[in-house]
Amino acid sequence: MHLFLAPLLILVGHAFGMAFETTNSSLTFDGKPEYEARADFLLLFAKYTQWPESALPGGSEEFVIGVVGEDPFGTALNLHSGSIIQGRKLVIRHFRTAARITPCQILYFPSAEEHLLPSLREKILEWNVLTVGETPHFIETGGMLWLFTEGERLRFEVNLGALNLARVRVEAKVLRFAKPVRSDHGCDH
Repeated sequence: MHLFLAPLLILVGHAFGMAFETTNSSLTFDGKPEYEARADFLLLFAKYTQWPESALPGGSEEFVIGVVGEDPFGTALNLHSGSIIQGRKLVIRHFRTAARITPCQILYFPSAEEHLLPSLREKILEWNVLTVGETPHFIETGGMLWLFTEGERLRFEVNLGALNLARVRVEAKVLRFAKPVRSDHGCDH
């Protein structure tokens, strides 16, 4: 790891109230349950991702993270509601069904809901939504970020092809921790 990156990650971690250490391209969250760590990752992605102007319209004061179907986070994600992300108030929305999904910046798919991704593809691309899921199948079918556990660590994999199609850019300082970065899965039209 580059020496300048460790202080940045520690600073980011403290900003989100996270305690972690950096080793072997992974982030270890000390003493946090899995879904608290997943919530922290969503906030990290929110802070270090760039969307086109159309995805963050000037008239909107909200930054929306949506969760499809049954919410696995408990209170872990809702505790951050009202925080400021990219100059906007963070709002957490829970979409019980695919038909109820409205524009948002990040859309989290619990494993039981990942089958909905292909049917939402057009909306995701139109709204420039960053998608995050829980299984390898998610990224293989066009999901953008896959959060997974590896031993005691929470890791993530990136599908650059899907990010590029949605015109969403995760900053390089975050991508350095991805394992590995893919460029073409599930991006055929």
